[in-house]
Order: sequence, then C-alpha cells, then structure tokens
Amino acid sequence: MSSPALGSIPAAGHDRGDLVDDYMAFVATLGLGHDAFYMRRRLATMFLAAHGDLGQWMTRPIAARRVDLRRVKAWPLVTWAVLTGRVGADIDLLTGRNLGAMHRTAEALFPDEFSFVRDAATRLGWSKAWAELMISESLTLIVAFTGRLPRQLTSAILDETTTAIMNCPTASASDRERHHRGLIRIHKMLYEAGVLDQPAPSQRPTRGPEGQLSQITAPELRRTMLAYINARSAVLRPQTLLGMGNDLACFGEFLTNHHPEIVTLNTVQRHHIE
Repeated sequence: MSSPALGSIPAAGHDRGDLVDDYMAFVATLGLGHDAFYMRRRLATMFLAAHGDLGQWMTRPIAARRVDLRRVKAWPLVTWAVLTGRVGADIDLLTGRNLGAMHRTAEALFPDEFSFVRDAATRLGWSKAWAELMISESLTLIVAFTGRLPRQLTSAILDETTTAIMNCPTASASDRERHHRGLIRIHKMLYEAGVLDQPAPSQRPTRGPEGQLSQITAPELRRTMLAYINARSAVLRPQTLLGMGNDLACFGEFLTNHHPEIVTLNTVQRHHIE
C-alpha cells in the first residue's frame, strides 16, 4: 500500500489482542446478531493465532494465502485490516477475490467517500445496478490496492493500478481485461465528480460499430446489436450513433462478464437490466 491514507496502525509489532479488540469494536457497529458477532471474533482469533503478523502473512505465496482463507474464513478481518491501513494488499490477492464483502466494509468505514461517486454515475445516466457493480468491484479494488480514498485518487494512481493489473501473473487474461475496463469506467465517474481533471481514455476501438462491439463474445447478441445500429444509421447523426454503440457495448460487455448464459436478447429478463 502506497501510504497510510486509510489508517495508521501497522500490523507488524501490533499486539494481537489489541488488533482483535479494534476489529471487534468495528464489527459492533454493523448491527450483527449475537451469533454472527461471536463467530467473527472466533474466526479472527483463530486466524491471528496462526498468522499473528498480517504484514508477514501478506508476504506468503498467493496460493498459500488462499488456502489459509479457505481454512479459516477470516476474509472480513483481512478486508478491515487493509482498509484501515494496518496492512497492504497486493494485486494478486485482490484480483482473485469477489470484493463485495470488502466494499461493504469500505462503505461502513467511509460512507461519504462513495455516495458522491454514485451521484456522478447518476449524472452519467448509468443504471443503479451498473454503478453499484463498478463501485463495489473496481473502485474498491483501487482503494484497497493504493490506500487512497476516492477523493484522493489521481490519474497517475489509476494508471499505477492498471499497470499492476495488466502485469498480474495470477490473473487470467479475461480478468485482467475486465478489471482494466472497470478502471476506465471509474475514471469516467471520478472525472464527472470533479476528482480528476482529465477525461478517461477510450476503452474500446472506434473502428465503427464492429470495433465498438468487439468485446461481446456471444455472436448472436453481437449480431443483433450491430444490426440495430446499422438500421438506425439512416436517420441518426454519426456522433449519436457513436454514443448508441458505446451504450450497447457497455450493456453487452456487462452481460458477457456477469451473465454469460445470455447469448440472445430475447432471453434477457428484467432483473438483468435493473
């Protein structure tokens, strides 16, 4: 982690009992039931009994850390420690996890740092579901990896994160590309929010509709969208067609990444788009 922007207590040399107490003080604010609360304490205590120095644990090979987290379900403890600056997280760990739980922790710790980004997504015309997906995955990854809250981010920090993702040896090619596209969308949101002073680079080819839709892997889905754009080309201005192509590409890529079973538009249901 590049700086202690989210917190200032290093894991190394920090008393294990104090770490659990600090963590449980945060858990107490979440409104969990009695059983869930004490399960969090039990798992945190078990994990720290085996790996008392989280900074040292983060230096273990990524495969070993994944095994550790499967044996003791202490991911909530790790996310809290990362987001409060007690330990840094490498890109291998972050790209290999579903970050939904980490995002919920981030929202609980820093609620004001995410609400203004949602406002920017609304101004961009993005659906609530699409905005939440980008914030919970891509923005949370940036915050956890760099140790910077959304208002502290810069274009250079986003470029640094992109480079780390594209060079991550444990991420698949499709995951690297997915995260890369997500960071470009976060750039758009932060530019709209006034955090960044330069617009996001184009995230897809602009060689006509075929280039725009090239990341949609379902042939029939791509063919239908292309046919629609071509049909509308007779009555719409070129820039309007470009915007339509970008919108359809975003939707098609969303289906490709999160609903790969959708291969034709006639199988899209309401819950896929809300």
